[in-house]
Amino acid sequence: YTGDKSAWSVYANEQFALGWGLSALVDLHFQHKQYDFFQQATGNFQGALRNRYQVDYDFFNPKGGLFWQAPGTPLGGELGLYGHFGIAHREPADSELFDTWSGPDDLGAQPLFGTATPIYAGGELQYVYWTDPRVEAEFVRNYEAGFTWRGASLSLALNGYLMEFQNEVVDYGALDADGQGVRGNADQTLHRGLELGATGLLSALPALAELPGTHRLDVAFARSWDKFERFSFYEADGTRLNLSGNPLAGVPAHLARIGLDSDWGPLASRFSLRSAGRQYLDVSGRAERRIDGYRVLDIAFALRPAALGLPSLAGSEIELKLYNALDVEYETWGYYDGWGDGNYKVPAAKSHFLLGVRYDF
Repeated sequence: YTGDKSAWSVYANEQFALGWGLSALVDLHFQHKQYDFFQQATGNFQGALRNRYQVDYDFFNPKGGLFWQAPGTPLGGELGLYGHFGIAHREPADSELFDTWSGPDDLGAQPLFGTATPIYAGGELQYVYWTDPRVEAEFVRNYEAGFTWRGASLSLALNGYLMEFQNEVVDYGALDADGQGVRGNADQTLHRGLELGATGLLSALPALAELPGTHRLDVAFARSWDKFERFSFYEADGTRLNLSGNPLAGVPAHLARIGLDSDWGPLASRFSLRSAGRQYLDVSGRAERRIDGYRVLDIAFALRPAALGLPSLAGSEIELKLYNALDVEYETWGYYDGWGDGNYKVPAAKSHFLLGVRYDF
């Protein structure tokens, strides 16, 4: 089969200085996309078993925001406040336009379209032309607000967001015969979250001033609340389930990372603690169909021979990276199979290391 794509877009972007440290940003974006799918006549793909469709999308994506730079140096640093609003669209992926459980290389599988028109030539059926796609393009309204503060040895950033989706293409938490995730539209979904970032130069603290080398601590944390506002799910036997209010599948409740970078001169080190919250395997929202959260420690060292009095090796580093240093057993992803053994969880790698030499020319 063939899949021909064409796209063009027009956009305008402008920033305005409004005075008193306030600025405004306006972004206007129009997109046109077209996708033409056609199964070729080969083997058993003949007549009614050949499918063709063409989809066109026209998207207008306006965005705007305000940013205020506070005068002076509040708390000894630069303070900025902002608020943004935007609208965005996304067309379904190629695989999402075809049969939920099969693909275009499966004989007899049909595209997810509402109207089929037989196309004849010379009195013989050539193929079936499909219109009215059942999987619709995503639409989202995005609201964001937050602040940034940057001082001499410390920086902070906090962002909050609210995303209202219509027809979001979501994971159902199952796999098709080819091992690909089964996905489809959800009527309305809601994503809310907070994102925190902080970086501090520990060497600047009086209590650590005598410690050799430089040391930087960075923290990143994201907490989200994601749910179906309105969602009807149809099982394989046609049973309709109202899953409104359930959490989305495959979305960790939180992601966090704490890193300590140290430069001791000839030796550099990094300790990184990563954490992820629980995530559900499917859209049922059942506690027994989920993956527990985890915490993992990674450690890395880099030795610079040139700093040890070997100038001929300038630009080289000997690196040792130890992943999952505490040998934690955890899963990162999974799905639910009602016809199989239920929960399937994909385990992460146990403790392992990477030893190498890096040379910058």
